Amino acid sequence: MSLLRAASLIALLSLASKFFGLIRDQVIAYYCGLSAVTDAYQAASLIPAQFALIMLGGLNGPFHSAIVSTLLKHYEKGERTVYGRVLTTALVSSVIVMGLGSVALYVYAPEIVLLWGKLSDQTLSLAVLQLRILAPVFLISGLIGILYGILAMKHSFVTPSLSPIMASLGVMVALFFFAGPDQLSQAHALAWGTLWGAVAQLVLQVIPLTGFFKEMHYEVSWKDPEFQSYVHLLLPAVLSSTIGQVNIFIIQFFAAGLREGSMAAFRFGNLIIQLPLGILLTALLVPLLPLLTAAARDESDTQHLLLKDRINQGLRPILMLTLPITLLLGAYGFFAIRLLFERGQFTAADSWLTYEVMVFLALSITVYAIRDLLIRAFYGLGDSRTPFSTSFVTILATFGLSLLLVPKMGVGGIALGSSAAAGINFAVLAWLLRRRIGAWMQRDSWLHLAKVTVASLPLAILGAMSFGALVHEPSAFWMFGRAISDCILLSIVYVLILMALKDREVMLLVNTFSRRFRRRRAGG
Repeated sequence: MSLLRAASLIALLSLASKFFGLIRDQVIAYYCGLSAVTDAYQAASLIPAQFALIMLGGLNGPFHSAIVSTLLKHYEKGERTVYGRVLTTALVSSVIVMGLGSVALYVYAPEIVLLWGKLSDQTLSLAVLQLRILAPVFLISGLIGILYGILAMKHSFVTPSLSPIMASLGVMVALFFFAGPDQLSQAHALAWGTLWGAVAQLVLQVIPLTGFFKEMHYEVSWKDPEFQSYVHLLLPAVLSSTIGQVNIFIIQFFAAGLREGSMAAFRFGNLIIQLPLGILLTALLVPLLPLLTAAARDESDTQHLLLKDRINQGLRPILMLTLPITLLLGAYGFFAIRLLFERGQFTAADSWLTYEVMVFLALSITVYAIRDLLIRAFYGLGDSRTPFSTSFVTILATFGLSLLLVPKMGVGGIALGSSAAAGINFAVLAWLLRRRIGAWMQRDSWLHLAKVTVASLPLAILGAMSFGALVHEPSAFWMFGRAISDCILLSIVYVLILMALKDREVMLLVNTFSRRFRRRRAGG
């Protein structure tokens, strides 16, 4: 499967996953609102769900990336004994280590929950209850991540991309059938739904691998050189993800002292950002990681020319998509927030606060996406220590900038500080990669960036004019209708300008869709 076809398929599946995730959050808001239950769930799910399941065991996470980077060459050469031995040892070690982590979460739940800030007695008791239910998710996450890696080696991207839907369905089904009017039943439903969703994710990955596991060579060897290589890649990546979790703690620490609803505003604002960004990163980086790894391990390519080609192959679509997404979110994100969340206890003032967070977070979309691409390039080179080391830069920048900006800007200062920290992290990684392989951004990519910038200028100007006109529209129906139509119209203008500039990336997409359309008409 070509990168374009794989990316298109994953984008569609990721879009479906994000759609279900959005519905899940609306269902949570409907049944639980902004209450002690949702506050407790936020504290309880921080380690087992948000950290372990999404960051460690998720797509492009440490387990996934370490498996692909270590075993792809052996799998392609058909060395069943080698990759079977490493996989067996990796699975056993994950069960032991992550299992002990689950036990620790259960036993020390009260102490762990207290780390995330001062909670009321009711919220604290519900959070402890939920964390103990969620503890097994920590164990499950490691297994899911390893299975993602195996499926990536087999170029099978469907079930991993569908996996988040299972997590969302678990929560929605549990709330629908088991949530009552009392907070205790709501807390149980949220926690058990999350656990059931994690189990469903695991089962979904096992189904297409049943034949693989029947034929796999089973052998545990802690001293195997390839397993040691896997560990050397995994541990720094896990630590890097842990450092990323520290950023979440910093955000919660600063938001805790602000007006009520600031933490929720940050969550909802980030949700709007992650909807397009998550789809983009999953669609591009999941199929690109094996290609980056293969290019980096090509011993005949001493100047890393193939690796640079692969990096730029991912870079150009990122530039083409993220710049207009940033501008369109700035112009129409407010109306999306109102449409999605402004009902019940979510007021117009909450929409403005969430929009403020979203605008500042949107500034980091491009650098965030390129940063993740460069991290995968380092993983392909067998180097996970560099991304880990640069994570400390992000922590220090986030803390320092938040300390400086929050007194004047409130929760918007946290968002702006986070975006600036992501930009600093990207700049450091770009510089370090240049030192490692030489100048990696090719002339075609610079030219593409110039054309994308020119095409984005009308979006910035017309989008600002459209926002100014729509924000005072008294009719909600016309406001939402105009916002949607203007957004589509500006997107078309952007594509037409790129076509007029004969941009290679957009012309490639147009020619691909044209060929498919002609083929279907001829077949019809």
